[in-house]
Amino acid sequence: MGLYGLDDQTRRLIRLENFKDNFSVKEFIEVVAVNYDGFTSSKNTEALDPKPYIRTFEAVLHELERLQNDISNHESAAAIEVKNAEIKHCQNVIATSQEITGVLRDFGALDDTVGDISTATSQLNGRLEKLSLQYEKSVESSFLINSYLNINKHSSCEGLERLWESNHPADKRKCANVVRQIQILSRKLEDVENGEKSRDIIDKFAEKLERDLLNDFDTAYRSADLVIMKESADILTDFNGGSSVVQMFVNQHDYFIVQENLVDESLVMNDEVWTKICDPEGDYSEFEDTLTKMATGMEDVIMQELQIIRKVFRDPVVILKVFLQRVFAQKIQLQIEAYLKKAESLSSLAYVRTLHVAYTKIKLFTTSLKSAFSKQNIDTNDELSALLDQNFLDNFVPYIENGQYFDAELRSLNEVTMQSMAKFTEAHNHKLSREQSLLSRFTSSGDKQAGPLPAGTAGAAVSDTTLERHGSFSSLNNNSKEKETGRIGQLIRAVRLERTNSDRKPGENHFGMHSSGSSSNLNQYTEYDETDGDIKPEMVRRILSSMAESVKRDLEMSEASRIPGHAKLFVNHLLNSLCKNCIDIVLEEAYQLSLNQEIKSQVDLSYLKLISDASNAIMLMSSMIKTVIYPMVSTSSPPMRTVITTLVNTYYQRSETKINKTISNTVETCISRLSYLLSRQKKKDFLPREDSIEIVQQSVTCTEVIVFLTMIHKSALTALDGDNLTMLLEDIGFGFRDLVLDHFKKFSVNRTGARIAAKDIDQYHEAMERWSVPAVSSAFMVADAIAELFTVSPQNVSQLIRNTPNLSQAKFYNLREYLAKRADFTSDGIVDQLSALELAGSGRSQ
Repeated sequence: MGLYGLDDQTRRLIRLENFKDNFSVKEFIEVVAVNYDGFTSSKNTEALDPKPYIRTFEAVLHELERLQNDISNHESAAAIEVKNAEIKHCQNVIATSQEITGVLRDFGALDDTVGDISTATSQLNGRLEKLSLQYEKSVESSFLINSYLNINKHSSCEGLERLWESNHPADKRKCANVVRQIQILSRKLEDVENGEKSRDIIDKFAEKLERDLLNDFDTAYRSADLVIMKESADILTDFNGGSSVVQMFVNQHDYFIVQENLVDESLVMNDEVWTKICDPEGDYSEFEDTLTKMATGMEDVIMQELQIIRKVFRDPVVILKVFLQRVFAQKIQLQIEAYLKKAESLSSLAYVRTLHVAYTKIKLFTTSLKSAFSKQNIDTNDELSALLDQNFLDNFVPYIENGQYFDAELRSLNEVTMQSMAKFTEAHNHKLSREQSLLSRFTSSGDKQAGPLPAGTAGAAVSDTTLERHGSFSSLNNNSKEKETGRIGQLIRAVRLERTNSDRKPGENHFGMHSSGSSSNLNQYTEYDETDGDIKPEMVRRILSSMAESVKRDLEMSEASRIPGHAKLFVNHLLNSLCKNCIDIVLEEAYQLSLNQEIKSQVDLSYLKLISDASNAIMLMSSMIKTVIYPMVSTSSPPMRTVITTLVNTYYQRSETKINKTISNTVETCISRLSYLLSRQKKKDFLPREDSIEIVQQSVTCTEVIVFLTMIHKSALTALDGDNLTMLLEDIGFGFRDLVLDHFKKFSVNRTGARIAAKDIDQYHEAMERWSVPAVSSAFMVADAIAELFTVSPQNVSQLIRNTPNLSQAKFYNLREYLAKRADFTSDGIVDQLSALELAGSGRSQ
């Protein structure tokens, strides 16, 4: 019964269980029985007869056992075959290993044999080489001796000439070597017959060889044949060291042949460029561009020549060093000398600017070359870098060493300062000459009227004036204002009058009439502009910008150890030029003008503008010192920074003292002028006929005071600002307030006059309001209250005092002083009201 005779479920079971290894018959029957029970239980059919199926299973099991046995036999046979194969493989490996061992042993023996042969051969080779060298030397010596003998006997040597005429470079090289050796030999053989003659012949032949090689090199250079150039250069290097070919290579360059390439005269002859260089505010970028172009051109030429040198010469560094030395010694040095010679003939500023531009551009050129050589891997030992640095220093040290450059820098600063201050100095010299001339006229007039002055008086006066003009601050020691009395006072007023006349037409006096005589000496100066004597911002900025430019150059060109000392010299220059010869003169002039004001005629406060100009100049100078000069010594030399700080602060304090004293004099002058104007108030200004005035107007004195107050405010605004302006106006305002309060204690007022007084006080207060100083405006509230004391009706006096803060807090005796000036003080019960207030306020201070 075949397998396909079973039903589908049984076949599936058999196939399933066939995949199991070592499956026993018992296990199979159990599986079939279990599945059979399940099968019969799951079907609602009648029970089947199991016997046919059991027989079928038994047949199948027998067949499976047979197959299992066959497979086991096959596995056993295969295992035996594998074992036999492994044994055979091991036997083959052992045999092969023995064969390899034998081969290695034979190879070792062969290697030893080869080593022995090599040792024997090397010794033989050394002997052969030695013999070969000896043979070559003997041949060369034979040729050398024969050549010398031929020259000695026949005055020529055909062998050498044939070698030299050959077209093969090796023959020419051999000829050159032989000639060189013959030259050495001929100098040693002094006692040989015809020795001197032979030596001359050899020298001439050597000269011919050198000349021919140089001609070949020159021809090859012009045709750009680098191969021939290299052959000629190599032969000459072996023949005489190559110095001649190096000189030819360097000398034949256009830089060292054509004069126009050595020195470019086009820029030297360009007057427009040099005019800009001489101008402190000029733009000399065209000059800088020219030097940049020159440096770039030189670098391009050097790099091109470097490529040729590396291909032609055996040692390119040596040739390049010679070429660089010639470039610096001829091209750069000659060009710089031409520029500096031209600049020096123009001005110190042009000289230092030219030197600085040349210094910076050539330094950049040197740095760029060092970088290029490093990238080309030609400067392995830094020989070229050291040479470039040395040549750079050699070109500029003559202009910088021993402080020569900085001396030129100081000369440049002095020239720029003098040029910038030329009009200022001329204007003040004009003023000084005019005052001296006026002093001379006054002295002559005084001699006629009052007799001669004591010996030396006039000279002393001129000397004092001169000292004051040049910044002497000795007058600060005076604690009181100088009085314009006697002849000195007349002189001062005359000088001031003469200054006023300088603005009039030539030949006119202060009355507008033409004058003659000695006054003509003064009128010749009227062509000058009086504003030239002012400190102008552009003048100060020009001086300071020139110094900043000098500092920049100094930092780049001077030694670091000298920089702190130079910083101090820069500060000293400012203090001795701009400060002493400009700012101090203006401050002293303002101070003297503040002393010499005539309060009874007309006070002129225009000198306050001088203080403003001087203060602005000091501020600009201070900013320049902080930002430019202090960094020069900030870290390198703290002691020098302390010295500079002391110098600068001392000057600041001295200038501030002078300004404060001038402002103090101004305050005193203004208050004195206001006091004088108020003193001109007429007694009857506030006692007009009752009800005779329909429209109340301020008094004439009030009008004059208002005009003067307006002038004060205008002058102060043009000269001062910030806290300085406020403090000046406050000092004058408070002083004027006190004058007004004291002024109205002196005048009796009737009912109409009270209205005039109130109008005056109101005008004064409005004038103070226009000053826009809150403290002054508040201070005049007291004056307003005083005006109300004059205008209030008699029955309301006590009520006014109680309800007005400025009056309720006042002293009763002060109130009494004002009320006592009323015409109705004793008749309308004002005295009784004031007495009642005094009793009620017994706790107040009397």
